[in-house]
Amino acid sequence: NAHSLDIGSTGTIELWVSPAVWDIATGTNQDLVSNGIDGNTAGSLYLSLHGDGGVHFRYGGSGLADNGDDRFLNDLQSDAFADGSWHHLAATWERVGSTTELKLYIDGNLVDADTTSLLITNPSWILSDGLLSGVNERFAGEMDDIRIWNVARTGDEIRAAMDQQLTGSETGLQGYWRADDLSTSTTLDDLTSHGNDGTLRFHADPVIRHLPEDGHNPLLIFECH
Repeated sequence: NAHSLDIGSTGTIELWVSPAVWDIATGTNQDLVSNGIDGNTAGSLYLSLHGDGGVHFRYGGSGLADNGDDRFLNDLQSDAFADGSWHHLAATWERVGSTTELKLYIDGNLVDADTTSLLITNPSWILSDGLLSGVNERFAGEMDDIRIWNVARTGDEIRAAMDQQLTGSETGLQGYWRADDLSTSTTLDDLTSHGNDGTLRFHADPVIRHLPEDGHNPLLIFECH
């Protein structure tokens, strides 16, 4: 039921991440979750680590690709996080009248916000495909507990649930991948009723492991070369 992920004009992306390095090199990016459209093309939507802007949420293609209506939210303070430490990221967009309201949260705290007239509808989703600018920009680190919603979650809702396991039946939850046991499988199970199971594509010699000491079982570790 892939159409259940065509969430349209309002939505939320949430996930836990543990990058090998938080303050990545100037001029580079590492893709976390995207709609598979590179950042120079109309309709681009992605959450990434950005070498010039820390945690980065882009809505729309850069420059004139979306007629200058693209927006990007950043948090430079994330560059100071300890390498390998886990943090929760969330990006929301909500169409209100003729305006799209954008918000970026880290660990449940609002760190940036903006608005635009641009409307992106029916995005699809890819985990760390590395195609933000048409080049290899794959994430080097660990991911866990990825959630996609067709509602814009509030800060209170994000904070209340980011450390909790969901049932998969929550209102508005369209995709939920906990990655609890990938030791013998390349299938990432969707724990909602929509059945959007993913097939892991091993781009860069991934190593799968569990981290019981802090409660997170990562989706993949991308050993980038």
